[in-house]
Amino acid sequence: MSHRLIIEGFNTKAEAQAFADWYEGAGEQDAAYWFEARKEEGAIGVDWMGTVGTVQEDGNDLIMTVKPQ
Repeated sequence: MSHRLIIEGFNTKAEAQAFADWYEGAGEQDAAYWFEARKEEGAIGVDWMGTVGTVQEDGNDLIMTVKPQ
């Protein structure tokens, strides 16, 4: 049986890609510094991506909603 984590709520595809890029290298840098640097580079328009509420369960999937700030 397969399970998925779906992360939704990004304003742009660039924000979603930045989050995915940070996650893949999460052991290297704190998220706050990483997103702030991406904003300064002009890659995204926000410097933080917190979550909204709790993770929701939908069958075998977990859905996390982010709120780019």
